[in-house]
Amino acid sequence: MKRNSPRAGLSEVELLVGLVFIILIAMITVPRYLSSKHTPSELSAVAGLRTVHAAQQKYFAMTPTGYFGDFIDLVQTGKVLPPDWAKEKVTVKTYTFTLTRSDSFKRYCAVAHSEEPGEKDFGIG
Repeated sequence: MKRNSPRAGLSEVELLVGLVFIILIAMITVPRYLSSKHTPSELSAVAGLRTVHAAQQKYFAMTPTGYFGDFIDLVQTGKVLPPDWAKEKVTVKTYTFTLTRSDSFKRYCAVAHSEEPGEKDFGIG
């Protein structure tokens, strides 16, 4: 005698609904994961610019003329940046830092530029 029992397992429609649900979750989470891998180097760039800004403020207060310095000035004269920053361009992780001053040395602009695709550039001044 054969019993009339329901089929064991999932139907094709139930499998399709489950697959669509998994794909939707992946579409939401994968881009966030990929963009989050750049965050540590971007945070490092922002921290570097904050350090440059604090060094400029200290150097400005130390000089009798009230000028902003370049990286070499900030290292040698002001001693407010680490010695490895005593160059025109400084590279930290994936970012290159540059510093430009106005002709009167009363204004400055520091920029952190990345060659990596998808990473943002930052500036202060």
